[in-house]
Amino acid sequence: MDTFQGDGSTTVFGNGSGNTLDGSTAANLTVEPTDATDLQIFIGGVYQIPGTHYTYSGGAITFGSPPPANNGSDSGHIIAVIHNLHKLGA
Repeated sequence: MDTFQGDGSTTVFGNGSGNTLDGSTAANLTVEPTDATDLQIFIGGVYQIPGTHYTYSGGAITFGSPPPANNGSDSGHIIAVIHNLHKLGA
């Protein structure tokens, strides 16, 4: 599992783009999935639907709209990426 931090403007995470929880702006996935169906992504605990809320290509996740910035008190907008699921639902 990987975790990233939304900032309200960044839409691409992975391949050195996006923010990590430690403040780095060089986010990378620890495993490179085959496609979006090998991922489960949650923003603030809310499941994101592949092809609807995000796309995946070449090691990068691209959201249709930027995940919101964290409010600093409850980590409400942490992006959790669960990978290596091997064709979820297939």
